[in-house]
Amino acid sequence: MLKLIKIELVKVIYGKSVWISILCALLAVLGFGILMNMDDAFDDYRSQEEIMLEEKYENSNDWKEKLEIQMELNQLMSDVYSQEKIDMDNSILEYEINNDLEPYAHNTTWDFIAYTFRILNVVLIIISIWITTEMIMSEYVNKTYKLVYTKAYKRWEIYVSKYISSIITISLIAVMMLIMAWIVGGIIFGFDGISSRTAICLYGKMMAISLGGKAMLYMAFAIVKAIAVSSIAFLIAELTKNQVIAVIVTIVCSFWGKMLLTKIINNGVAIGKYSLFMHYDLVSFIDSPIVYNGTAMISATIIAVHLILFLVFGMLVNKGEDL
Repeated sequence: MLKLIKIELVKVIYGKSVWISILCALLAVLGFGILMNMDDAFDDYRSQEEIMLEEKYENSNDWKEKLEIQMELNQLMSDVYSQEKIDMDNSILEYEINNDLEPYAHNTTWDFIAYTFRILNVVLIIISIWITTEMIMSEYVNKTYKLVYTKAYKRWEIYVSKYISSIITISLIAVMMLIMAWIVGGIIFGFDGISSRTAICLYGKMMAISLGGKAMLYMAFAIVKAIAVSSIAFLIAELTKNQVIAVIVTIVCSFWGKMLLTKIINNGVAIGKYSLFMHYDLVSFIDSPIVYNGTAMISATIIAVHLILFLVFGMLVNKGEDL
């Protein structure tokens, strides 16, 4: 199995697609950093009607008082955000006040990394879909599938080795995005602050975490989502033997699957809460007022069960193919 995985990774390394994908991912991170710097997008939004509170905020030297003012400012944003979102943000600020979690003086590269994997996770997902489907389709495009599947290795070993190789490749691309975000964010915002403490709400539970830990959490969650989506693409590619169809169907499912299931759940079909699409986007459970069946263990179990089912079904389809 290890030899097969090594062979698949060598194919990836010598292929053009992965390097083009990596270049696109790095350029996306760089462009995002430039945009953040130009638009000052990390600054809190304040309308003209809140000038008095803003001035009070700027003139205050007490960080706790500043957070309390920020809570007031949040309440004035009901025309922009839902009350549930405002209550969640204020709960986090209140937690920081009560637990003496003084906000860091300025944004850092660790904040930028977290924002990168929260906003640019779509880039990682699209890259993951393309690379994963190509691993399946390469044998059929190059007319080597008969040679590969008639060798000494069992079909399931070849299939699983491709799947594992895709996971390794996705993880490596995410690490490269992390390094790029660290460099770009460090140049723009500064490299310090890794151990500074902040508060997050994870699955409805408040907790203190370092800025570095928060950045790694966002990256890990982005990787999990990319792997989950690529698993769908892997199966569809195996079923259809068409990369374009697999890519399109997977993108449609990943972007609109949760929206559709949310409507189904709201109409009383409770079993929809256990769908992969309601749990694979783990980032949505950070600082979110809406939690379906909200525990990390439930989400992890649901994701794992779906990935195993996808893999087993794909192996059965591959085994039943008439070469």
